[in-house]
Amino acid sequence: MTDDFHIKDFVLAHKSEVRILFLTEYDEAKAISEWRQDGIDEARQLMATDMLKDNVPLHTIEKYSRLSESAIRAIAKELKIAVVE
Repeated sequence: MTDDFHIKDFVLAHKSEVRILFLTEYDEAKAISEWRQDGIDEARQLMATDMLKDNVPLHTIEKYSRLSESAIRAIAKELKIAVVE
């Protein structure tokens, strides 16, 4: 960096902070996509939970929640609810 850059003094004085900033660059599109997927996953788990509590058969929960059988069984186990086959 040449001496005519006005930010040079700041960058040199805060090298470690600037380095961390560059290493952890914020990718807004990626963050929004991850937040969206987290919301979708949470909604599917809540749907499966409600369906388990209503004694809905496993195959129906799989179809509508789009969760795997193992994921549904894990939710049921956590809630101590029997899975209706």
